[in-house]
Amino acid sequence: MRLRTSLIILLLPLSAAAAEPIQLAVDMRDAPRKIIHATLTIPVQPGPLTLAYPKWMPNAHEVAPIAQQVGLTISANGKQLAWRRDPLDLYAYRITVPNGAHSIEVRTDFITASAGGTAAGSTSDKLAVLSWNDVLLYPYAGPATRVDRIDITPSLLLPAGWRHASSLHLADNAAVGTAGPIAFQTVSLEQLVDSPLIAGRYFREVPLALGITPPHYLDMVADAPENLEVNQAYIDKLSELINQSSKMFRSHHYDAFRMLVTLSDEIEGHAADHHQSLDNRRPARFLTDEGMMSRYANFMPHDLVHSWNGKYRRPDGMTTPNFQVPVDNSGLWAYEGLTDYLGAVLTARAGLWSREQYLDMLGASAALFSHRSGRQWRDLQDTAVAAMALWDKGGGAYDNWRRNGFEFYGEGALIWLDVDVTMRNRSDGRKSLDVSMPE
Repeated sequence: MRLRTSLIILLLPLSAAAAEPIQLAVDMRDAPRKIIHATLTIPVQPGPLTLAYPKWMPNAHEVAPIAQQVGLTISANGKQLAWRRDPLDLYAYRITVPNGAHSIEVRTDFITASAGGTAAGSTSDKLAVLSWNDVLLYPYAGPATRVDRIDITPSLLLPAGWRHASSLHLADNAAVGTAGPIAFQTVSLEQLVDSPLIAGRYFREVPLALGITPPHYLDMVADAPENLEVNQAYIDKLSELINQSSKMFRSHHYDAFRMLVTLSDEIEGHAADHHQSLDNRRPARFLTDEGMMSRYANFMPHDLVHSWNGKYRRPDGMTTPNFQVPVDNSGLWAYEGLTDYLGAVLTARAGLWSREQYLDMLGASAALFSHRSGRQWRDLQDTAVAAMALWDKGGGAYDNWRRNGFEFYGEGALIWLDVDVTMRNRSDGRKSLDVSMPE
């Protein structure tokens, strides 16, 4: 029986055979210098091992920035190991674990400054955004490796005086507000990567929609305290957004939801959808300037809808067992288009836009796409399939002829508007994409 059990363990992928979780200790005390340090302790068995740097993120339309990973060293039993990057897969590192080693220690740094050479990135001297996959390596045993079955226990060191927010839960013995590391509960690798974290010197948390269970929060870090002075009328509208989304979807698939918003002119703009949080990186006055609040009112509703459409449910091909299997973006026009449509509807219902503003937005979008010359040769499906190549090509010379990676948002939304109107017309108003409508 012992021999048979041993053989079964040897045949399992390393990630499945390891009984102990990976330990990930992230040190962000050098975030103001545009660098993050990380140490991973990974349970292993002797022999050949591949460590993978996450490449294809489920919530991104481009590959991960491996050029920003630096300072990689790997050791076992106190001795440094040689590693070799796979010449055909730059995101894979090959090592040999020596006999007698039950774990390896991986040290790595991540440069948070923009790869384009500008100072902007994901950190500044006052705040930071942590995408855990930026500082992560994990055992990879081939395309069948399941990141939802690899456990990891994260911890975090922050600069003095900084506070943080994340959808991760603190460990039972976590010490917050001290100089020591902040300990989080063990989660799967999949959940960790889907749970970004914001931190900063100037931090504010606002509970939203107090009558709704589970709880929802607006968590903000900012360049300056005045950027956090969001007026109560806007907070009330965000609470109404939660109320309206709860009516629309009639369910919640999370134990809490956090709108993580970074208000800064010192880092790059960005937005990513996650299962139980937002990651919105916006200008410093994004929530205090009336013009910005009106023009971009649909940004946070859009990413909130993604929690249901895109994370909890997503198109075939966009769900992969691990972060090395390429994502099939063919369904992006449906995924992003439907989210854009429903997000704008919720923006108006929450009072963030007036009815007239919403209709004006639809009219402007229809006028734009009816005159896009690139639609003569590149259909919307191709903008989704080619999203990785088109993503950063918005604007510039011949953009109208080339088309860019954002077009499946607006044009996709118009398709879903047509679907919704068709359903209502053919059912005499009894059926709609909106499940909150009465039967």
